[in-house]
Amino acid sequence: MKRVLLAIGGFLALVVMTFGAMMGSVFSGLKEMPDGQELPGGAKRVNHGYTSAYLVPIGEKELALIDCADEAEATAIKAELTRRGLGVDAVKAIFITHGHPDHTGGCKQFPGAQVFIGDGEQPLIEGTAASKGPLPGMMGPQKEFALTGARALKDGEEVEVGTLKVRAFVIPGHTAGSAAFLAAGVLYVGDSFTFNSDGSLRKAPWLFSDDGAVNVESIKRLGKLLAPEAADVKAMVPSHSGSVEGLKALVDYAGG
Repeated sequence: MKRVLLAIGGFLALVVMTFGAMMGSVFSGLKEMPDGQELPGGAKRVNHGYTSAYLVPIGEKELALIDCADEAEATAIKAELTRRGLGVDAVKAIFITHGHPDHTGGCKQFPGAQVFIGDGEQPLIEGTAASKGPLPGMMGPQKEFALTGARALKDGEEVEVGTLKVRAFVIPGHTAGSAAFLAAGVLYVGDSFTFNSDGSLRKAPWLFSDDGAVNVESIKRLGKLLAPEAADVKAMVPSHSGSVEGLKALVDYAGG
């Protein structure tokens, strides 16, 4: 019996060590993501743990959110709103880069906001399907964070919320309807890619992604599509790493 218990303990220790090593490979070497970072267009990064949401001005005392972080009560976002003397009703629009729960966790705290997503992401957002990525797929459909009434934006579609124009780019691979949003000169890319500490681009981690090959294809297509507009893109901002100035890292990844 003792040998059996020791064997089980050894196996569990190996599993934990293997998982830790995989997670380390996912997040190690990434560019630091400073909480409270100010971005072009008056946007601000709000961190909770290892993920970020972004508050973007769309008018006097009105804001849009890029993602909602991972906490159901959205305490970090609410704290920033309180610091500005605002309540949850100040958030008029939410742009969700993809339907993983660390990006949708706090969205229900802003019931007055119109939600926008990339076309193809409806099943994840509505909680009717699970992600296909190895780790998210084990969690099943995220019904706890399901949202209804989201408007799906097609690739290249532009919408106006208050004074802000936002253009959506559907970049499947991390999830089926992953999206990047270009707003006030900032490209918000969610988890479709991150940046290494030297500023180079890193594709989405396979452990969390539906299809790594499609992810790479989407990144390269986006780089080639936006290359003629490089002068207008002041920064690129992922959810799990620091940002970089300009579009060069994406254009370089796309092959120049």
